[in-house]
Amino acid sequence: MFKSHGAIISARVLTHKNCGFVNFERLESAISAKAMMNGKEIFPGAGPVRINFAKPPSSNGTPGHDGAFPSPSPDPFSQGQENGSRSRNGTPANAGAISRPGTTPPTAPRLQDMRSEILSIVKDFSATEEERQKIDVILQQALQYDGYDNDIPPVAEPSLNRIHDAPKLRDIRKRIDNNSWSQSEIENIAMEMLPEVAELSSDYLGNTVVQKLFEFCSDPVRDAMLAEIVPHMAEIGVHKNGTWAAQKIIDVSRLPTQMSMIVEAVRPYTVPLFLDQFGNYVLQCCLRFGSPYNDFIFEIMLTKMWEIAQGRYGSRAMRACLESHHATREQQRILAAAIALNSVQLAANANGALLLTWLLDTCTFPQRRTVLAPRLVPHLVHLCTHKVAYLTVLKVINQRNEPEARDIILQALFFSPDNKVLEDILTDHVCGPTLIFKVLTTPFFDENIRAQVVENIRNVLVKLKAQPGQGYKRLMDEVGLPTRNGSTGPRDHTHSQERAPRSTPQSQTNGQQQQHHANELRQQQQQQQQQQHSPQPPHHIHHNHQQQ
Repeated sequence: MFKSHGAIISARVLTHKNCGFVNFERLESAISAKAMMNGKEIFPGAGPVRINFAKPPSSNGTPGHDGAFPSPSPDPFSQGQENGSRSRNGTPANAGAISRPGTTPPTAPRLQDMRSEILSIVKDFSATEEERQKIDVILQQALQYDGYDNDIPPVAEPSLNRIHDAPKLRDIRKRIDNNSWSQSEIENIAMEMLPEVAELSSDYLGNTVVQKLFEFCSDPVRDAMLAEIVPHMAEIGVHKNGTWAAQKIIDVSRLPTQMSMIVEAVRPYTVPLFLDQFGNYVLQCCLRFGSPYNDFIFEIMLTKMWEIAQGRYGSRAMRACLESHHATREQQRILAAAIALNSVQLAANANGALLLTWLLDTCTFPQRRTVLAPRLVPHLVHLCTHKVAYLTVLKVINQRNEPEARDIILQALFFSPDNKVLEDILTDHVCGPTLIFKVLTTPFFDENIRAQVVENIRNVLVKLKAQPGQGYKRLMDEVGLPTRNGSTGPRDHTHSQERAPRSTPQSQTNGQQQQHHANELRQQQQQQQQQQHSPQPPHHIHHNHQQQ
């Protein structure tokens, strides 16, 4: 149905997005297709289609660190096609979709690209020269290590010829709990169990016995058991039974050799451990080793931040590590800087946003909002029209400690050339009007610019032909635009009007008019009742009676 307008490069339908795309070879073909087919019912019963042009790649956009405008998922605003138009209601349209500048985030930056910026940001966070040197060492170590593994091998199947079966394990645990054995006797039992201690660590009874042995044995015996267990520490740590033994082993390991053995065994599997419901607690136990032994945790958070932060357990474990009293100020500063540099991606993810919450609400470093704000500005349209990300923008605005950060966002939001940013945000009637309304009504809003901001919002709403029924009502009330007609069509001021909020002068006038009208109706009814009870009937009835 579209090829009659010109040669087509490609066509596709996104059923889950309720839209389609047609990419023409020539711009004139796209113009012709839109002129002839926009607003028509192509498929019977599907309703009229809406066709729009997509914007080609713009040099004014803000590309990612690799110079591209990436698209994480098929989206009508984020497909790198060329000239075309777009329709909804499930109809292929003339489309060449590419994201508007600022509507999609850049790809997650690589650590090597962030190194100089991190060192600059930590200086804004009041890091001394000595602390910056320590931070640089952490960065170098993070960049040098490349031994990560994404998969943890499963726990081996229980041996059929195991010596320490369930009855024997129960007896050992009972004797230890009752203090029936001396330390030397407990250590003898531990040495006898060495060949099976790794397997027993993930057994539902064996893990409790292993915990007891590590608690009561001396360091030489612990070292012997640790040598057997450490090669399997990761798989034990993510096992529902073994994780308790792994955490206990880490808690009682205090010698540098023991801590080094554990770190070397766990480090390659740090990412899957972070993302696992049990494994993330194993990593958190390693925090008590202190720096430099626990540096590996923060190094992986630097190099794999976006990968870990997207996970339910990973993001919360990262936040717990940052809030831990075992974390040094250098470790917290370097992660705070990395979070700021990854802020656009993190803000749009429900789990990743937890790290921004830590940065803005829990972290105490100075100038953190001022560091963050300029990095949000190039992507304001994307952030402000995202149901999760716009909360981060509000956090920067709704605070009084760093007014310069708030002003950076407000200037970019309301005073862009031709109000382009504001228009693109308000075009999204789901999130855009809600965000702008909340910004406009915040107690921290600069009253010196309110009049101009309100005027800009009014102009954009009029340009968009915004209607109250489309989600703009509260914002239209706030800026003084009429909201009487709740329909999405043209306003008709001759019909009955919706009652405006009491807080506006217009609503007070409407209320007075309605009250006056009600009084007039009441007086007319009273007059009619008096006439009905009068001795003289109406003339036309009396006339009919005489005729009868």
